[in-house]
Amino acid sequence: MAALRTIAAIWLLFGAISSAWAQLQPGVRVVTFRGTAFWPAMVAVDKGYYGPGATLTLVPNSVPQMVGMAKGEFDLAYTLIDNVIAYNEGQGEVKTDRPTDLVGIFGLTSNEATLMTLPEVKAVAQLRGRTLAVDALTTGNSYVLMEMLRRLGLAPGDYALVSVGGANLRDRALEEGKHAGTIPSSPAVRRLAGMGFNVLGESGKLIGRLEGIVGVVDRTWAAANDSSIVDLVRGTQRAVAWLQEPANEAEAIAILRRFIPETTVESAQGAFRVVPRELRRDLAIDLEGVRNTMEIRARFAQLPKALTDAGRYVETRYHREAMAR
Repeated sequence: MAALRTIAAIWLLFGAISSAWAQLQPGVRVVTFRGTAFWPAMVAVDKGYYGPGATLTLVPNSVPQMVGMAKGEFDLAYTLIDNVIAYNEGQGEVKTDRPTDLVGIFGLTSNEATLMTLPEVKAVAQLRGRTLAVDALTTGNSYVLMEMLRRLGLAPGDYALVSVGGANLRDRALEEGKHAGTIPSSPAVRRLAGMGFNVLGESGKLIGRLEGIVGVVDRTWAAANDSSIVDLVRGTQRAVAWLQEPANEAEAIAILRRFIPETTVESAQGAFRVVPRELRRDLAIDLEGVRNTMEIRARFAQLPKALTDAGRYVETRYHREAMAR
């Protein structure tokens, strides 16, 4: 009898260990852009919040990110919700090898887009005939920028958009005077304003609520890794909470500079005063912000299509389960 009890205890322990490993599958492959807005991904990977063996790839723009997700090269992407909508609808910047079926599983930020221009461009009318920098021409914030300009009185033919890449590249392009305007990263807005660059419009005032950065997975991969998805949400929440603790500033800056070595201590310190406050601690997805983004895409997409179902681009079940634990 004692021997049977021992065997039973061993099987129970084995089952508990197996269950834990099922929830923390090693080697989650994360992809983001180079920028402080994606700090939580760096923290989660560096501190093991995404389980053992997690890796982080930084890409210059949304094209390699979305192509990689379509090929199954990555498991979790931090990206703007518009990229999810665009590629799911076949409206991406490039065609992928197979159709994407991506869904947002958590919301990291609102999309508070700011139109900034060169010091000499003090009015929207002065953008006529000029170029503006965007990530990609048909995804990301390009249509948000076009909607802002529409509401400010400019039609698409009044200016030209140029694909430059992620926020850090757009920041640099504007600072170097290569283009008349752009939507820069949020930490750069104050710095550029202090250098004499102008704020000509803000999406919150011109458009309303827009969903911003979301955590994205492929539906098929999610179905095969159901419990792991919940752990990814919880791991992200841990990273956000950690970043929002002022006492963690020095370590957070060290983590950031390990992933983006060209970041100066001074710029990282400035970003730490801004970025953590913009992160949603509860990681809830703003469905109204998603629908507003869908409306803008439906207006400007080159192949117009009615977009009515936000459920094609987000799956809130994993978030609900993560918050209930």
